[in-house]
Amino acid sequence: MQETLMQDLLIQFPPEVLEEEGLHYFKREVQTGNKRVDIVLIDRRGRHVLVEVQSGSLDTKHIDRHIDYSEGYLKNNPNVDIRIIFVANHIDIHRKTFLQRRGYEYLEVSEHKLNEIIQKHDFKIEMNKNIISNTLPIIQHYQGLNYIKSNVNTDQLIGNLKGSQSYKYFKGVLPKKINNELKAKEIILNNLGSLSGSHLQAAFTLVDEPYSSYPPWSHDSRPWFGRLLKPNANNMINEKVERINQLFSIICDAKISAENKINLLQKGQKHYIKGASVGLITLILYLLDKVHYCVWFKGQHDGLRILYPLIVEYSGSSRQYFEFNRVAKEFARKYDFADEELDFLFSWAFPKIKEGKLT
Repeated sequence: MQETLMQDLLIQFPPEVLEEEGLHYFKREVQTGNKRVDIVLIDRRGRHVLVEVQSGSLDTKHIDRHIDYSEGYLKNNPNVDIRIIFVANHIDIHRKTFLQRRGYEYLEVSEHKLNEIIQKHDFKIEMNKNIISNTLPIIQHYQGLNYIKSNVNTDQLIGNLKGSQSYKYFKGVLPKKINNELKAKEIILNNLGSLSGSHLQAAFTLVDEPYSSYPPWSHDSRPWFGRLLKPNANNMINEKVERINQLFSIICDAKISAENKINLLQKGQKHYIKGASVGLITLILYLLDKVHYCVWFKGQHDGLRILYPLIVEYSGSSRQYFEFNRVAKEFARKYDFADEELDFLFSWAFPKIKEGKLT
């Protein structure tokens, strides 16, 4: 079985492949000094799980890498706790003993088990194109951004964007936007368990500031997120306190994956409250943890599709959010954008570029 296929399955279904609940995907091919970590996951306790993947039998070369990439990762992320796990189809007894004595985790994952996961989720594998695609309406999964083909010259587009007057104006807005979002997060966290409609109203007002005192929005007093929050936010604000806090207890539960959080809170589920759209839920996830989550709504999704047309059309499903989030975060890292810039880029700047209206 190809190593890239093993990695893709692990990214899509980490709890199933590694037999551990609460794992979710964070990053792929992370540069740490002279080495790269294959995959980084986050476990239910918030620890970063560094995964080294090898098809076939685990060899000494893959084991030796851990010294460089673990130290490099800790140097770049000094405030995180890490775990290291080696994953292969087979690990001989001597290497198991070596890893056990040094406190490293390992897991043998047979090709049979991986094939069962493929069949369970109806994955279709086209080996000649190095594509893994799912019959569900998700983003077609290529091996990193370089494999997500685009009809535009992305590097040139990013260069034009960063040189535009509009982007320079936005950079003037950005510190205020970041500060407002931080204040909104503090309101939520400081009142967890006793959140009321007035708390939410204060937080959403901060997030939705029009920034009309800044060009090029000085002529436009519309709120920042606009339709994403209204009327959804008003409906949530007017809910009973018990229902509001039940929703946030699910959102803040580290044992529940982001995909499951969205599923539990979707319309028609018992935990759903009026106004809790996918856009609003992902906005809250973003406010509480920008490192891992993006805001997601149709305008955001369509903006990313301008760069990567092979991304399928917006469906609003939780699985599609997982994929959008992965691609958006990879895009931000590749082109050195802050997490707080992505809503501006996808729902405002790139559509303007497509229309030829960015100044």
